[in-house]
Amino acid sequence: MSTSRSLAYNDNEDIQLCRCYIDVSQNPIIGRNQSKDKFWARVNTEFHSSEIFATNPRPRRSLESRMSTIMKATKKLRGCIRQIQNRNPSGASEQDIMNDAKEMLKLDASYKKGFKFDHVWHLMKDFEPTSNATATPQYQRQSPYQSPSTGAGSSSGTDVGITLTQRPIGVRKAKSKLQSDKNLEALVKASKKMNKFMNKNYEVIMKRNEVQAEKNAIKQRLADDKIMFTDLNSITDLVFHEFIKNEQIQILRKRSEERRDHNIKDLNSASQHQESGEELQGSEEGVQNQDGGSQNVTFNEYYAAGGNQWSPL
Repeated sequence: MSTSRSLAYNDNEDIQLCRCYIDVSQNPIIGRNQSKDKFWARVNTEFHSSEIFATNPRPRRSLESRMSTIMKATKKLRGCIRQIQNRNPSGASEQDIMNDAKEMLKLDASYKKGFKFDHVWHLMKDFEPTSNATATPQYQRQSPYQSPSTGAGSSSGTDVGITLTQRPIGVRKAKSKLQSDKNLEALVKASKKMNKFMNKNYEVIMKRNEVQAEKNAIKQRLADDKIMFTDLNSITDLVFHEFIKNEQIQILRKRSEERRDHNIKDLNSASQHQESGEELQGSEEGVQNQDGGSQNVTFNEYYAAGGNQWSPL
């Protein structure tokens, strides 16, 4: 990188240089009390970190000189803008003020050809270090007795109106804030991970409950089927006979209600409900006709009477 060249800087190089300069200047982690050599060493390294500019490197001294030229021009233009603003032109837009400031800049013998750095103005218009471009950027508090139209180290003419850059936070506070941000980010990630884990477990539990409910329904269906297939004529114990008959009636009613609810969900016609009711009535009569005149008894009453002819599966 020691070989210099006479090729002029293009717009992309100027933009890259200004971004690197501002980035190194305002980085509170590195610190604001940097020596000139260390400061420009960092600028030089960051400038050539991109492959686009690394293939055609610029000497560090060339970068310093170019940045000094840009800083002086933008400082002059800011001073001209401030002077135009102080005149309070009625009805003037920002573009009108900028045009008038550029015309005023041309009055300076060094800028007769006009302002040549519009391509970096959006980066440099609000960046105003207190020292010159080749020295280490320092940040100072503005004196409360200083005129708002006069900057520190500025002179008369177009230098009027240069203000100081706001002082950045200290290194210790910057590092503390960085650590706090990292802790917050870690906490957010842990919270998201925990929520994901809980949602997954909830889905597993719900699925498990559904499976268990299906198993219980199958077991109940099998137990009901055993009762329904019991032949009442084969039961000699009258109490047990009456018990099984009542259980069959209850099962028929339950299954009829289930069919009715299913039909309602499927938006079937009312005739289907009527058929279910008729089927239930016919089934009950059929069960009752197997043994007329028997007395209804409960399961507890049956066992209290000493019945023992029937045993579950």
